[in-house]
Amino acid sequence: MNETTGQKKERLPEILYTGCVLTLLVMLIHILSEYITSGTHGVLHSAVSCLWRLFGFATYGFVFLAGLRFSLSQKARAGDFSAGHYLLSRLRRLLPLYLLWSVLYYFWGLFTAGGGFSWERIRDFRISELLFGFLTGNIVSHLYFVPVLLQFALLAPLSRLLRRRLPASVV
Repeated sequence: MNETTGQKKERLPEILYTGCVLTLLVMLIHILSEYITSGTHGVLHSAVSCLWRLFGFATYGFVFLAGLRFSLSQKARAGDFSAGHYLLSRLRRLLPLYLLWSVLYYFWGLFTAGGGFSWERIRDFRISELLFGFLTGNIVSHLYFVPVLLQFALLAPLSRLLRRRLPASVV
């Protein structure tokens, strides 16, 4: 339910289905990666490699869907945009879970690299390494998407300002 208009939010099935297909493609990419990196060669490897590369658009599709959702949500409430409220809502939704998973993956990698738990690995902990990984999304490969979304959230107020001040053909 939209708080300002009292109308029920409408989900577009096209966006939902596209997100599902992109999720399946990303899963397939990860599954096929095991075979791609196995070192075998031949006709089957070439065919799998072609599919693997072909499905590489899935990540860009997620970025596109995030922008599309933002655009559609802003069109629905064209007049009442608050940059501060928008940024805070995005940060509240994304940062806590991203921070939690970054820390968990960092320590998981710290303790599993080289075979199991040891007190020496605890001494290997570097807060600067954790912070750098958090800012760049480099702790594990699939978390890079969150800093990308945060960058889009930071650019959203600027894009709205440009859209209001400049002709559509320029924007």
